[in-house]
Amino acid sequence: MVLNYKLLIIKLNFKLKNFILKIFDIIFFRKYYNPKTIGIWRIGNIGDIVTSINAFYSIKKKFHKSKIVLITSNGKGVEFANIIFENKMFDHVINYNINSLSDIFSLRKKINDQKFDLIIEIPEQLNSLSRKLKLIFFVRLMCNIKSMIFHNLDFTKMFKKELNQRFNFPNEETRIKNFLATLEIQYFTTPKKFMYDESYSFNSIPFKNYIVIAPGTKRKFTNSWPIEYFQEIINNLSVNHNIVILAGNDDKEIVHQILKNNTKKNVISLINKIPLINIFEFIANAKLFIGLDSGLQHIAAFEGTPMIVLVPSWNYYGTWFPQTTGKKIVLNKKDYVNCAPCFSLHCKNQMKCMNSILPNEVIQHAQKLLNS
Repeated sequence: MVLNYKLLIIKLNFKLKNFILKIFDIIFFRKYYNPKTIGIWRIGNIGDIVTSINAFYSIKKKFHKSKIVLITSNGKGVEFANIIFENKMFDHVINYNINSLSDIFSLRKKINDQKFDLIIEIPEQLNSLSRKLKLIFFVRLMCNIKSMIFHNLDFTKMFKKELNQRFNFPNEETRIKNFLATLEIQYFTTPKKFMYDESYSFNSIPFKNYIVIAPGTKRKFTNSWPIEYFQEIINNLSVNHNIVILAGNDDKEIVHQILKNNTKKNVISLINKIPLINIFEFIANAKLFIGLDSGLQHIAAFEGTPMIVLVPSWNYYGTWFPQTTGKKIVLNKKDYVNCAPCFSLHCKNQMKCMNSILPNEVIQHAQKLLNS
């Protein structure tokens, strides 16, 4: 009875907020017809961009005669976006970073130079009414763009523990796919070779059959896993398999600590050894991917590589689980902690949800996937 009461409050909250958005939509924007230039607004890091690739491709196919421009915030996702741009997914990429009033006017100029007929917002999961209204005001009042499509609000922290226990939330790619369905945009899977640079050779890599282990993550104070745990699974799996460690520059020290006492020639790090565009193909060719919630795990999911992903409990259960056609095992310990979801950037519970995932559990799942 109490839960039903809380769910009713959440529904009324969403209805009110989305009603407000609908009013502004009616007042500010008009229906688009044959847009010549479309801006896709998608901010975030590598994971946000990778989970949107099929959406980008679907919009491109739907509006194949239109110029498509990506608008994204500065971050690791920008480099990724420019790689996709070079592969003809976009006609142009606008990146921005808002730290001052002058940055806002700089972004307005970049946008006005493109003469957009339509803006399509592919929203962040952690969205709010105030953030949405700021974007609407900017697009219509500052940039004078007359057509915009945006997603209804579907995120709340109200009664978050009850929601997390009762529901499995759609992952990010499914959420975006459902949004495109409301626009009657057919959802296509991007051809895998679209992301490959076929001129690149992997001959410098000492072996062909390998397991990829990715110990890095953007959210280091909520998503990380103990260094000694990585060392244990590497020591075990390297007896019969080659191990390649992939990570970004921000994770160099973590990789150094993991390999500090390593003497095995079949365990190597390839940080900065493979161009970003070739990471797709390299992970696609792996026998197994083991990693944290990061951009690399979403690349493995995109490629359908067999994977084991260790996911923390700071967010709603299922939200950033991988969307993949391959075999996957997701390890999450939300039932082991009473603080989930916390939505915090810094864990106050010693990352218990991650530390509760033990190396033996990962090793057992890895052996099953490798033998299947």
